[in-house]
Parts: sequence; C-alpha cells; structure tokens
Amino acid sequence: MLKNLVLANISNGLVYPHDGVCYFQSNHAHNYSFGYFDDNAIGLDYIIHLLEGGELTLVDGTQKINKMPDAFKFGVPTWCCVFNRACWRAGNTVESCWQDFRVCEWQTPEMIKAASGSRHRKLVNTIRKLSKIYGSNPIAISNNIFLRWYGSIDYDDKPDKIRDIIKSKQGPCSLPT
Repeated sequence: MLKNLVLANISNGLVYPHDGVCYFQSNHAHNYSFGYFDDNAIGLDYIIHLLEGGELTLVDGTQKINKMPDAFKFGVPTWCCVFNRACWRAGNTVESCWQDFRVCEWQTPEMIKAASGSRHRKLVNTIRKLSKIYGSNPIAISNNIFLRWYGSIDYDDKPDKIRDIIKSKQGPCSLPT
C-alpha cells in the first residue's frame, strides 16, 4: 500500500507538516472562468501517486471558524472530476461518468461543467497518457483525497507572518488524526 502524502496548499498550508505542495487558489473559486484551478495545481509526481492507488491529504488554513476554504470547496472537487474524466474508459460517455461516480457530497453541475470543458484539455491528455502506464483509479474526496483545514488562523494570506511561523518552527507540529 502506498503511503498517504500530505500536500500543503500555498500559502496558508505551508505552516503545517507536509511532503509537498499544491496550489488551489481561493480566488479561482469566485470566478468560474478560471475553471476553479490552474492545471499545475497538483504536480505530476502526485498524479502518478494517485494513479498507482496512493492517497493525498491536502492541508490549508482559513480565517473562518469551521468553514471549508473555497479552494477546497470548489477547486479540489473540480480537479477530482477532471482526473476522473481523464481516467474514464472508452465506451462510457462522460455523462455516465458524472452520474455513476460523485467525487464529493457537494459536487455541483457547475463543477462538472468546468471539468468537462476545454479549459483543462491539456491536463486531461496528460493524465490519460500517464494512466496508460500507471493504471487508473477513480478518486473521490474521503476515499483517496483527504482535506484538512484549520480555522480561525491569524496568518491568512500574510506571507510575512507565514514566513515567521515557518522559520520559528513553532507552527502546528502535527496533523490531527
């Protein structure tokens, strides 16, 4: 079994222990034209890790108490839809993929539309090429993508404060189990 890798979302997630980074911007959640994320949100090594059956935990922080960051609420599920679209086998329609497999409880038609459009065609083609080599497994939040976020942070998108926390190594020492 492959290990669960922890990816810190730039920038608030960087204060938490992590194996690598991802980049889901909250402002993309507010503007559908971005497709909810950039194609380089998760690196190719981590895509291969998922294709091989591995798991990822994405960690972030937000000012709000108990409210999921918009980057996780919109960007990550849409990225999962794009990943599954790329792995979907010939003979099945894209529509049956969305009907048969939901990536999260809060999946919306807008996320499906963003994942189905041409905006992420390059990423879809890249994942398809990799899936021919490494196999393919559909992904879903709480199955092989896990989200952890911390609320009520006082360093939300404040690079100077984040840098000070990282340098002092007095940030949170471990992720909750």
